[in-house]
Amino acid sequence: MNEPHILLVDDDFLVSYALKEHLEQQGYRVTVSNGCQEAKKALRGPSKVDLMILDFLMADGCGTDLFHSMAEESAMQKPRIIMCSGLIDPHNPSWKVLRQRLPYGLQPLIRAYVNKPYTFEEMVPKIRSILDGHSSSDPNEVTSGDFPLPRHRATFTSKERGPA
Repeated sequence: MNEPHILLVDDDFLVSYALKEHLEQQGYRVTVSNGCQEAKKALRGPSKVDLMILDFLMADGCGTDLFHSMAEESAMQKPRIIMCSGLIDPHNPSWKVLRQRLPYGLQPLIRAYVNKPYTFEEMVPKIRSILDGHSSSDPNEVTSGDFPLPRHRATFTSKERGPA
């Protein structure tokens, strides 16, 4: 059986390569893209991507820019996504606005939201759950925090997702 392929999109070199090494030790195949442009190339490539860990804000654009490219290019892969940010908390109204601006058909690809900084020990179970198909039955549910704080959940209704 092939190991799951994770595309890690983050312009923080130290975090990216530390997480890459940790995930490879857990049996995953990991490709690091240091920004949106590299991620586009990887998503256009022949190597199937099972999960993308996507930073929100990078030097060459926002993670939402990558979403729009994915919506525009039908040949680009559309893997499940863990969105990461140190700037936007899912309980902040900005996240709701951001989510509404994503291409409607791609919104369900976001299976989790992780606040930065996160711990690797918290990230791996989240990855396993998503890859095993045990993520939330509501693809629009967002889980915040990979800290030892209580978990909070925010859900988005169909009205908030945009037009069908």
